[in-house]
Amino acid sequence: MNYLTLTRIFVALVLVTSLSGKQNKEEQIDYFQKWLKEDVHYIIAAEERSVFNNLTTDGERERFIEQFWMRRDPDPTTSINEYREEHYRRIAYANAHYFSGVQGWRTDRGRIYIKFGPPDELEARPTGGMYARPFWEQGGYTSTYPFEKWRYRYIDGVGDDIEIEFVDRTLAGHYVITTNPNDKDALLHFGAAGETHLEMLGMSRKSNRVRMPTNPHWQRNQYFWGTGRMKDQAFDRMLQMTALERPTKLGTPKLREFVKSKVRFNKLPFRLRSDFVRIDEENYLILLTIKIPNSELQYASKGGMHRAVLNLYGEFVDMTGVVVKSFEEAVANEIPESELAAEIQRYSLYQRTSQLRPGRYKLQIAVTDENSEKLGTAVHLVVVPREDETLLTTSSIIPALRIEALDEPDLSQFSMGLVKVFPNPESAIKVNSDLPLYFQIYNLSIDQSTGTPAVNVSYTISEKGKEISSHQDQINGLEGSTLDVVKFLPLEGLPEGKYSLKVNITDSIQKKTIVRSIPFAITS
Repeated sequence: MNYLTLTRIFVALVLVTSLSGKQNKEEQIDYFQKWLKEDVHYIIAAEERSVFNNLTTDGERERFIEQFWMRRDPDPTTSINEYREEHYRRIAYANAHYFSGVQGWRTDRGRIYIKFGPPDELEARPTGGMYARPFWEQGGYTSTYPFEKWRYRYIDGVGDDIEIEFVDRTLAGHYVITTNPNDKDALLHFGAAGETHLEMLGMSRKSNRVRMPTNPHWQRNQYFWGTGRMKDQAFDRMLQMTALERPTKLGTPKLREFVKSKVRFNKLPFRLRSDFVRIDEENYLILLTIKIPNSELQYASKGGMHRAVLNLYGEFVDMTGVVVKSFEEAVANEIPESELAAEIQRYSLYQRTSQLRPGRYKLQIAVTDENSEKLGTAVHLVVVPREDETLLTTSSIIPALRIEALDEPDLSQFSMGLVKVFPNPESAIKVNSDLPLYFQIYNLSIDQSTGTPAVNVSYTISEKGKEISSHQDQINGLEGSTLDVVKFLPLEGLPEGKYSLKVNITDSIQKKTIVRSIPFAITS
């Protein structure tokens, strides 16, 4: 083999390697472009699209895609991203069922299906034909092109009772979304054929159907004959179409970005408190209480009511960094016009319960005001004790804003058996008031002769380590090894300042004692 032959082989190898590397790079670029322009075309927000287009490396793009799906994961505690799985299932369904010369995901029906899922109700007329108009379409009989009506009871960011109509005027399976119910009328341009009731009576003409007449009495009668429903009015149809074209609303999962951020946001101030009560030896109920001044919320006025909406997202993270529990919820507060001025001076209280096993957890929480977009975040330590089921122990000692008696147990917020306990996140009490307390005592011994426990509870108040007052209760005659304690501790005569409360609980039968302490403050 001569020198020239070796040179040719070397050049060929270099050329093949170069072309192969170039091809792999092009395939990688094609993958990212396909992901952007096809996979998430309908659900990616404009800000996200702009960020993605400005990324310069494949590593950055891969990380972006990973975070994109994480922000939409409805349950980060599972190994499967349910949102992503459902999204790709919808794309596959659209491609299989809505192909019409173009891929199914590119069609109008495919777009709506991918963004909002299957409709709650479907009226399909794949061959068109004879059609009796409902009275809101002005009545009468006609013949139609193939069409479908999709109805959704609710679409987030769009509204309630959403009706979407698709018409195939090509007779080839190419359905197009429409805002005018007359677009499906195959006899619209055929003289006197397919007239409405008003047209047959000479009270209207087909040319008037270009724009649906406006209902003159929509406040009293939304079904005024011949004018269509309120949602059929041209302006309402256009608003609906505009809302349908927006990327799907990300909702409260967006707050995960702030929860995971090292930067803390405090534009929306709130107080947070966590307490625990025992379910059994291995499971505890965690009570999270959030207090927000109403003056910090923005209220939207509608129909004589003022409404504020808070979106909450939280995660419990264990010591290994694993998210063991998460929650997200929207909470609304409505105030009548006549009470607004007074309510603004008060506060809103919200409670969320979660079940956890014993351990130490970091709670990361974000709260946002939907109307003003003000945001607050917090990190809070939650300790769930592991106690021997044979030892005397208690729940949290919960200082309350107030405690109310119930006639019977219910499942509403703040309910604890036969009382409603509204925890005090600030642990601050007004001068010359009582301090409401609630706690549970577990594993009490039972007197064999009476069948009841015997408990002595003492309450000692200290200021800067010095005891200044004490109270004592003897509890007898109650049944069961678990005891619910409600105490209104008098603070009369104590000045403003910071104090410590020590609760000393003694089981008089087995002569065992447990001590719990909490801080509190007295303010003017």
